[in-house]
Amino acid sequence: MPPSDLPPIDITEAVKRSLDELGVRDAAGVQELFTRLENLLQGELATALDRADAETLRVRWLGRNQGIIGSISGNWLAKAPGELKREIGQKLNGLRQTAEQEIGKGYGRFGGRFRSVSEGMVKSVSGGQGAARSVSGAQGRAISVSGEPALDITLPGNRRPLGVRHPLRRVMDEITDIFFSLGYSVEEGPDIESTYYNFEALNIPEDHPARDDQDTFYIEPKTVLRTHTSPVQIRTMERLQPPLRII
Repeated sequence: MPPSDLPPIDITEAVKRSLDELGVRDAAGVQELFTRLENLLQGELATALDRADAETLRVRWLGRNQGIIGSISGNWLAKAPGELKREIGQKLNGLRQTAEQEIGKGYGRFGGRFRSVSEGMVKSVSGGQGAARSVSGAQGRAISVSGEPALDITLPGNRRPLGVRHPLRRVMDEITDIFFSLGYSVEEGPDIESTYYNFEALNIPEDHPARDDQDTFYIEPKTVLRTHTSPVQIRTMERLQPPLRII
């Protein structure tokens, strides 16, 4: 299907649908979708003026539940035909890395933008009368009426460091990147699970030792604290058609 045949749908709405619903069935259509996403990201980055904007972009693009990147993984990658999974995974990985890097730079630029605003405020009052003249001076330096150095309000405040990602999270992200590039998607499930998904659907009968009270935390007779990740596989197989590539 030529890229020009794509439906004229807003790209932020397109990520909420599967490729089949969008009528995208080849690499050219995938390329056009990701090009539109990259253009949208760059446009929104260009309009971000402060750290609050950067945080809004982080949630919009990288948010765990409703972020654009997560929606692409769940709706495009997970439901894509096998021949397109690798293509989508590689482009999704590249888009996520770009979003993380550029939005991270936005946080770093906040200090510079804040100082520029402060300097503009000082200049705007420097032409006033009385006390306003006490904060103006040559080369933008703050001086008092007596000529002694005064408090320089153009200096930035004390900023708390943003910190770094936990080493385990960094390793998990690296592993996820590798599997994304191979066409895999990430699936999650509830931590409190029914005994059906935790046991019966996996052929673990009621008299199995793993179901004893000393090995399983029961919330209710038919509800347990999930003892392993295999219930996620069952839920995914019920929801999606094979072939499946999930972590």
